[in-house]
Amino acid sequence: MGYNYMLYDLDSGYNMFHENMLGIIDIVSSKINISVRGKCKPWFTKNILDKIKIRDKKYLIFTFTRANEDWIEYGNYRNAVVNDIKSAKTLYNQQAIDRIIRKTLRLCGKH
Repeated sequence: MGYNYMLYDLDSGYNMFHENMLGIIDIVSSKINISVRGKCKPWFTKNILDKIKIRDKKYLIFTFTRANEDWIEYGNYRNAVVNDIKSAKTLYNQQAIDRIIRKTLRLCGKH
């Protein structure tokens, strides 16, 4: 069973075709929700984010030059950034635990 349309305007014909195709795609395809994980961790300070950008630029430079000294420079900077992230995360977690303990002690003291 087909449909015949008398269209004298190419734009309206295209729009009708496009809308029908989108409707068909919506019917036959499944919808998937994708969540994208960002770099915004609570321990990521502006300083660390700036270092990550510099690290990424150093890697980009290496990909263009393929020079061994650029690889060594990138590797050293990457390791320093990883150590900074680990230190910041450890400090953040320690402070979070301290906050929870202080809050719990205050609540226990009120009873």
